[in-house]
Amino acid sequence: YIHLVHNAFVYRHDSARAARLVDLYHRLAPNSHSDLENRIAFGLAFGDSTARGRALADLDTLPPGSRASVAQSYLDHPSFWAQQEIVLELGAWPDDQIGWVRTFNLFENKLSRGRLKAAHASLDDPLMPPVLRVVGLYRILAAGLPARGILLDRELALPPDSLSVDTPSTLLAFYAGAYAADQGRWEDHAAAVARLGVQAARFRAAGDSSASRFVMGAATALRGQGLWRRGDAERALPLLTDGQRQPSQALNATIRWWLGELLLEMGRPQEAARYFESFSNDPFAADRLAPIYEQLGERTKAQEAYALVAFAWRDADPELQPRVREARAAIQRLARGRG
Repeated sequence: YIHLVHNAFVYRHDSARAARLVDLYHRLAPNSHSDLENRIAFGLAFGDSTARGRALADLDTLPPGSRASVAQSYLDHPSFWAQQEIVLELGAWPDDQIGWVRTFNLFENKLSRGRLKAAHASLDDPLMPPVLRVVGLYRILAAGLPARGILLDRELALPPDSLSVDTPSTLLAFYAGAYAADQGRWEDHAAAVARLGVQAARFRAAGDSSASRFVMGAATALRGQGLWRRGDAERALPLLTDGQRQPSQALNATIRWWLGELLLEMGRPQEAARYFESFSNDPFAADRLAPIYEQLGERTKAQEAYALVAFAWRDADPELQPRVREARAAIQRLARGRG
């Protein structure tokens, strides 16, 4: 039931529906953790200045896990990103998984709002684990945005091999290989693919067949990305399609983005749209989708995508302001065309 409440905030952005669900949940489970999170989140998202002040005061009494839940599960909509940032920066955060996820969510908040300098600064946070720093750096690159060269070359280099068999080591090898292919460094790309093969064998030897399949899927996708960067789209597509069935959220998102870009290059916009549509409330995906919808003759969807870009990046850094102006002009052009 709690996910119905979340959906009213994040996907529907519907204050009336959210209010009904929050009130009903309060009757079903009064004073539970979720009930308290519901009511605080509602005050932050939909309340006036007085209600927001009360909600912030109550929020300060919650443990870090509940504060993280309020930020991610309720306030991850462009209309609430300013409140989400406040929640993520409130109070002390532990140096554990809760603190790590909070730090990455703060990076995503700043990046989604087009605040590139602030997003880069978030990557330097002491609570940002190296593997999530790498994920963030590659996300900046995939969006076609400038990234700091020295940091890229240092963080996205293939790390020395170790006997560790875990998800972070897989992700580090995967993103190092992906960056190498983007730079045309094919020996380094091949080394990363080989490293993933070794890690998969280690997982099998340890009796973890599920993790082994995950790593082999990452290797498959990385081989596909290499073929794509070399210009062999037809052979790349099935490898990326197979490799994107991953349990890692970050890795899965990267491969879905590649598939969207690849299908666009192949002249298959309708299929590309399916992948970009999987990124909810994402202005970078909306920036890709808007012209696709125009090409497909779906004007309403195109207007909505352009509107998301214009709204999310209204206070963005100068690098993104040309895209904001283009989005606003497109909205006006489409409105005149419908008239």
